Amino acid sequence: MEAQRVVVIQDASREVSSSALRWALQGLSLKPGDMLTLLSVLRQVETHSETPHARSKKLLGCKSKVNSNFIFGPSEKIVDREPTRKKEKYEKNAELIQISKLYETQKVEFKIEVATGPSPKVVALKAAKNLNATWVILDRHMKKYRQYFLEKISCGISRMKRNNKIKQLRGPKTMKTNKPAKEELQNNQVTHNKIMPGSLDDLFSVEICPSVTEESHVQKMTQSSRTEKAEWQAKEIFQNPMCALCKNRRPNFSWQRDFTYAELYDATDGFSSQNSLSEGGIGSAFRCQLKSNNMKIVVKQHRNSSPQGEMDFLSEVDLLMKARHKNVLMLLGSCIEGRMKLLVYEYACNGSVYHHISKHCPLPLTWVERMKVALGAARGLNYLHENNIVYRNMRTCNIVLTHEFEPRLADFGFSWEHNVLENLGYLAPEYPGNRKLSTETDVYAFGVVLLELISGRMVKDKIPGGKSFVGWARPLLKERRLLEIVDPRISDSHDAEQLYWMGRVTQNCLSKVPKKRLTMDKVVSALECITERKSRHLMEDLPAVKSDLFSSTADINALTN
Repeated sequence: MEAQRVVVIQDASREVSSSALRWALQGLSLKPGDMLTLLSVLRQVETHSETPHARSKKLLGCKSKVNSNFIFGPSEKIVDREPTRKKEKYEKNAELIQISKLYETQKVEFKIEVATGPSPKVVALKAAKNLNATWVILDRHMKKYRQYFLEKISCGISRMKRNNKIKQLRGPKTMKTNKPAKEELQNNQVTHNKIMPGSLDDLFSVEICPSVTEESHVQKMTQSSRTEKAEWQAKEIFQNPMCALCKNRRPNFSWQRDFTYAELYDATDGFSSQNSLSEGGIGSAFRCQLKSNNMKIVVKQHRNSSPQGEMDFLSEVDLLMKARHKNVLMLLGSCIEGRMKLLVYEYACNGSVYHHISKHCPLPLTWVERMKVALGAARGLNYLHENNIVYRNMRTCNIVLTHEFEPRLADFGFSWEHNVLENLGYLAPEYPGNRKLSTETDVYAFGVVLLELISGRMVKDKIPGGKSFVGWARPLLKERRLLEIVDPRISDSHDAEQLYWMGRVTQNCLSKVPKKRLTMDKVVSALECITERKSRHLMEDLPAVKSDLFSSTADINALTN
């Protein structure tokens, strides 16, 4: 059988679309000897300089960004150097490094190429032909050229949808045809993409997702329908539970049992410091492996100074073990012997969000990965709230990750000592007065997490002037001075419009008035709109957004008002 040559074509001005790269390995059944190439396309356009009649070239990608350094056009050396610089950046990208290792384990060659030219579709087509592509996958921002590829190349063609799923347009064929694709025939309207390819309109779909000012359908659900939904979600979520990189497998969603102290003592080598993961909010955590079935687990020594009896503790454990969601770390069981209370969780293979965005991390999360973490964590928290569980422990070190950067909420539901809580910076301003933790205090803490994701700062970091973390950020959020907040390590790769709306959502979550904060179902709706670019509510006035983002002079009426 002829070796497959898969080419994933992506707009170089965007973050790498890892979904297509990961999907291709299994979705196209790649085997040893096959090859996948990530082809990144830079668009080269002509710009006038200050000198009359003088022209210079500039590399933009399919969606251009304003760069003050290029107002009068860069030098030829910059143009020549840009493809090399872009390729080097990809080769240092943490997610691409992981994907490369994944392909290496399957003995499938993984390559990165950068192509340049005045027409992205022409450049991409030429490169795909030179690579002898047997299959082409167009990313979300290159899919507007799908008809061109269907007519000009005879290999199989797929495209990415806005939800990052892959849709096949055509399987491999042997001869060129001018017959339009079925997908194009289904919509005979001329889209704005065809009129202005590569323009900002491609950011948003005509589909409308619910405005966060509208009542969520979740609020209208009966308790029985919620139960049915939860059961359906659990079955769907755990159909493919294995990490593509390290092969760590999630336990079955119904897996749970009681543990003995001797069993956990043996698994952790006597709670050895060599197996210690962290000193968490509810106690020390140890990574280990059950001797009986080699399942990887995390054992936590639960510290709780409240006068909670054994029966109350077990009742709470029993409730929390029923929480089963894609973005919630599974509590598998517990052990009580004497004064020792141990909790057993599933193992998450890629550490916590805290470690991936702290200033000590050499390869911090990309903007796209931070958006993925924000949305996944919001969905997990909303699930807990729908099931009447107050998280209480929302913070970046309690959000753990897989190698695919899928977040899971850990340490949920258990009470902390008040004097510990008051020093962590995640507490809502009303807490010192009423000493109550609620869904509203959870939302505030989630706002702090969003602020950490955006800024790369931690609540414990020292702020100039001795201000608190939220105290430093609040006026910047209010005045839309978001470029002063964003993590400088991703300042050249974040999405400006997404940053704007993330700032709006964060500001709303951090409202000093509890009743004015968004509920988590509305936070999820907002983040889905921002991530998937589905809602016209987010971009009713694009010029106002851009003006507000950069000059703080405009104020548009949108979802968080």
